[in-house]
Amino acid sequence: MKNTSGNDSALVEEISALKQQIKKYEQSESDYKQREEDLKKNEHRFRSLSEASLEAIVFSENGIIVDANKALNRLFGYEGEELRGKPATDFIVPEKRPFTIEKMRTRTEGVYETLGLRKDNSMFPIEVNSREFENDGKQLRISAVRDLTERKQSEEALQESENRFRRLADNAQDLIYRMSLPDGKYEYVSPASYDITGFTPEECYNGSMNLQRIIHPDFAEYFNEQWNNLLQGEMPPFYEYKIIHKNGGERWLYQRNVLIRNENGLPATMEGIVTDITKRKLAEEALHESEERYRKLVENINKGIFVAQSGMLKYVNPMFMAILGHSKHDLTTLPFTEFIHPDDRNMVLECHMRRMKGEEFPTKYEFRILTSLGNTRWLELDSVMIQWEDKPAVLAFVGDITEQKQAEEELKKYRDHLEHLVEERTVQLKTSENKYRSIFENANDAILLTRQDILIDCNAKTLELFRCTREQIIGRILYEFSPPFQPDGSESRKKAIGKIDAAVSGSPQRFEWQYIRKDGTVFDTEISMHFVEVEGEKLIQAMVHDITERKRTEEAIKKAEEQYRSLVETVSESIWEADANGVITFVSPRIYNILGYKPEEVLGKRPFEFMSPEESKRTSAIFKKLVAEKKPIRSLEGTYIHKNGHTVLQEANGFPYFDKEGALLGYRGSDRDITEQKQILTELQQNKRDLENKSKTLEELNIALKVLLQQKTKDEEELEERFTSNASQLILPYIEKMKKSRLDERQQSYVTIMEANLNEIMSPFLHRVQQLNLAPREIQVANLIKNGKSTKEIAEIIGIAPASVNFYRKNIRDKLNLTNQKVNLQSYLQTFK
Repeated sequence: MKNTSGNDSALVEEISALKQQIKKYEQSESDYKQREEDLKKNEHRFRSLSEASLEAIVFSENGIIVDANKALNRLFGYEGEELRGKPATDFIVPEKRPFTIEKMRTRTEGVYETLGLRKDNSMFPIEVNSREFENDGKQLRISAVRDLTERKQSEEALQESENRFRRLADNAQDLIYRMSLPDGKYEYVSPASYDITGFTPEECYNGSMNLQRIIHPDFAEYFNEQWNNLLQGEMPPFYEYKIIHKNGGERWLYQRNVLIRNENGLPATMEGIVTDITKRKLAEEALHESEERYRKLVENINKGIFVAQSGMLKYVNPMFMAILGHSKHDLTTLPFTEFIHPDDRNMVLECHMRRMKGEEFPTKYEFRILTSLGNTRWLELDSVMIQWEDKPAVLAFVGDITEQKQAEEELKKYRDHLEHLVEERTVQLKTSENKYRSIFENANDAILLTRQDILIDCNAKTLELFRCTREQIIGRILYEFSPPFQPDGSESRKKAIGKIDAAVSGSPQRFEWQYIRKDGTVFDTEISMHFVEVEGEKLIQAMVHDITERKRTEEAIKKAEEQYRSLVETVSESIWEADANGVITFVSPRIYNILGYKPEEVLGKRPFEFMSPEESKRTSAIFKKLVAEKKPIRSLEGTYIHKNGHTVLQEANGFPYFDKEGALLGYRGSDRDITEQKQILTELQQNKRDLENKSKTLEELNIALKVLLQQKTKDEEELEERFTSNASQLILPYIEKMKKSRLDERQQSYVTIMEANLNEIMSPFLHRVQQLNLAPREIQVANLIKNGKSTKEIAEIIGIAPASVNFYRKNIRDKLNLTNQKVNLQSYLQTFK
């Protein structure tokens, strides 16, 4: 019996050791599951950060920051872990906090704008994009924060630009409009519409003014044709037409158009500027009539007239052709010297050259020519320098003085007749002067004549441009109407004198200049200045063209280019453009931060030149296929070699662009450095593989434990079987003998209990209650309760107080999870078999 007790004690210790080992393995498996759960949380957090934005990211729980990325630290001026544990509203200016608190309290998702507060207490506009999500039973809020400072400044600049444009449009003399297509409704009409058409902008908006109704009948068919072409996407940049003003008068209009298409390439909007050119048209008609009268006069005059330039005749009148007996074709295609008598050629050529150089010598001289029949005739030539097709030329008046030479002795007889011819020629010259005066006065540009730097004459356009009277400008020094300094920093007076001296010396000048009007406004011009000789006097002729609008346009283009350049140089990605062969034609400076190369080191090369041979072969094959199919580049990953030798993984995205015929010209896109992102993903995958290996190891340990437990169970069954057999053979017979002997009532009760306990030991009941972690005394009480003993009987049998029995009863119910349940303890224990 003692040996059996020793075996039981060893078995109990072995079972206890096995239980501890099982607990350790269970704890190890629990730790593994916990780490796997943590990994899932980290993966979820990383995925949330990536999906939300590339901007500043912050996680908060109940308004307290629990995590944030580095971009948020940089944005608000913090470092490391300073942000953790702080209320999210600490980074909002106080007056905006209630609004943000309400957003968080109501868990409102979406985008809103507010004012951020940096660590240095500086304020700046921000945009917050928030959403709610649940993680590990916790309600978290993720927010992407974007700095709106530059956007706000751009919006203010754009608004100011729009205000300036509207002020210009509202005060412009030209009609400026914007029309939607194809309905032809006006979206904007400047106030000048009233002066030009007689209709107010409001009448244009409400449909009272229909452009087709006011078109002059002579232009109705032309206008309808242009309108149909417009709806088909074809539109000339400008055209002229005539309308009927609301007051019944006729007006000539000059219209410049810009067609704006939608994303489908269809006409969506037309913008244009309409100028009233009625006065110009009337002037052109008057000029045309004047020119026609002059042409008839020149062609019917009894003097030969020609224009010589660069040794060739550019114009001959019928009388000159009649004098020489040659056709117009011969005279204008052969050198003029071919028609001059050989003995006079050198003299005529010398006179012509001296005349072209501006030297002073008699403008009238005589020479001989050869007619088409080979006859010699004497001519008298009178010439003047003019501009012909913007080049210096000689205008010559030729008289046939052959008879005069032949009858020189009769000169006195015909003196009166000759004086008459001179007087007639003078009238002709006066007519010519009037013609050029008309051209001078009706020119679209300001024309000025100066004697050195003193203004002696100007046309009407000059007075309009400078907004002054002739009395206020004639006799003045022209550079007095200039600011002290020109935009290039040069002194206006010195620069003007230099230009005038150069023109006087025979070098035509063309340059830009700023003037100040009488009312004080500054305007930009382009000046063409050259030397002319009028009646033997050397003068400077200057043509002044107003380029104010052109300058404004150039400035707007320059500003837009600067904004685009700033955007390209600021973004974190590398912006590029390449032709259809992959040769890089443009790249932003960001390439230096990614690959260590300056833009000029990359231009003219292909991106595959910055890869290993294997990678170059792989990516160039993909690029060729995309080019052949004219498809965009989407998330094309490539491994590049940095200038210092290390590798950089980039993701490329780009879109093709084409010419008008649809031929592929190249691609425009951007590259993003994804090296760090790929490294993180690789580490996560490695961690996952490590956990899978550990899981496999734990599975093998579990299998070993199961084998040990099965062996333990088998050993316990064998031990129980031996114990039952021994008890049945060695103990129970003696108990039966004791029961048959003479025992008092108390002794009989003990024997009964011993028999019952022994049967319980031999039954599965003891094993079941031991598994519930009951104390030895609690096992005794539970066994007596199961056999129907009352509290009083149990107290007497065990030798303890009834209150102690009740205490053990309560502990047994607690360990059996029967507290506060209406379950009979005896009945419940009897189910343990």
